[in-house]
Amino acid sequence: MAKIIFIIYFLSLNSFSQNKASHKKYSMDFIGGYYTNLNSWKENGVSGGYEFSYMPKTIVYSANISMGFGISKNRNTKDGYIQAFFETDLLAGKKFNLTKSISIIPQSGMGFLHYTNHFQEEKKYIIGFPFQTKIYFFDNKNLSFGLIPRVMINNIQNNYSINFTINTKF
Repeated sequence: MAKIIFIIYFLSLNSFSQNKASHKKYSMDFIGGYYTNLNSWKENGVSGGYEFSYMPKTIVYSANISMGFGISKNRNTKDGYIQAFFETDLLAGKKFNLTKSISIIPQSGMGFLHYTNHFQEEKKYIIGFPFQTKIYFFDNKNLSFGLIPRVMINNIQNNYSINFTINTKF
């Protein structure tokens, strides 16, 4: 299932690149940061990923691939365990320029989460709804730096993260 979704995302990105016109804008974010579930079981760790975006005017369409891993403690036995996730999302939002060099892009969409919690339970495959806001500082024609606060809401475990990003435009 995960392989099928992965292939669909990349085929759609390929079709975008074949129809590239001079007025269309594409960008890629290199993302890294910290995530947690904010539950009493405190599953948290480091995360990273890529996000490809297409922005014909001020509307931004994105495909996101991210993954993370961490080490947490079982609250009953105090044993350590490893947990990890793999997430793919399709997002849409609108870009707002606050100043000449600062912009924000709130986005929401639909995503797929593959969640693994070793020593505790079986692997889970979850459909969820991601919400994020990209905050770009020093936003210029070719390169931007920023923060991305993010939440993935689903029926098993909500993931919250704060990520740093480097955005390149082409």
